Amino acid sequence: MDHMTDDLSDREKISAILDYWLEHNREHLQENDKWRRRSHEMGYKNVAQEFERIGVIMAESIRRIEQLRRSLPKTGVEHPQALSPETHAPGIHAPGIHAAGIHAPGMHAEHEHLHGASAHRHIELHQIGIIRTPYTPDLTREQMQEERRDCRIIVNERYKDGLHMLDRFRYVVVLFYLDRAEGSLSLNASPPAAQGQTVGVFASRSPHRPNPVGLCITELKGVAENVVTTGRIDAFDKTPLIDMKPYFEKSDSIPGAGNGWLDDLGR
Repeated sequence: MDHMTDDLSDREKISAILDYWLEHNREHLQENDKWRRRSHEMGYKNVAQEFERIGVIMAESIRRIEQLRRSLPKTGVEHPQALSPETHAPGIHAPGIHAAGIHAPGMHAEHEHLHGASAHRHIELHQIGIIRTPYTPDLTREQMQEERRDCRIIVNERYKDGLHMLDRFRYVVVLFYLDRAEGSLSLNASPPAAQGQTVGVFASRSPHRPNPVGLCITELKGVAENVVTTGRIDAFDKTPLIDMKPYFEKSDSIPGAGNGWLDDLGR
């Protein structure tokens, strides 16, 4: 009996250690990615590339620890604090954007519940183009709102045929990767329009999300070869493009859908 008790205690200790290293390594990977982006913006491409290599190694380490964590036999006693989505970063920013696309070992699904029935899932997304806008990180929100010049979406040549018949639509849905979203992830947000009210991140358009994906519905003004000209896209210049979809008035417009907490505020 004593031997069984000791064995159970050891397994619990191993589980706790693995949970600690998962949280610790995720934080380091986020910090590594932040400095990769800054190095790239400052023109230190060799430093940025090294941060990128480190990020890939760290992401692989996290994947291996996750596999070990899942392989442990069930003890009947878990560690809710270590597994709770509120106690660690729910996602890891992609360590780098490669020619093939957004290398996304960091774009994880969260634990479905505290007892780990579904662990993190790795999802790979490919960058299919780049978005050119007049917006840079040094502009204020007011300056970005005032700037109304057209934007361009430059699709990679290999995906150019996918634009066939897109020009028959008046609006397009644009999905993009928020590669320069500064600040740490938070499950709460205080949007400017909320007048000081705090809402959940999923009830907002905050860029600090478990998966930093942006969405914009914008006017489609023209398609020429692999270049799509649009109205305003709320993204920094050279933002990576993930996908585009046509906006259908018949199915995408829902009369009476409301505006959530904006209606509560009379906005």
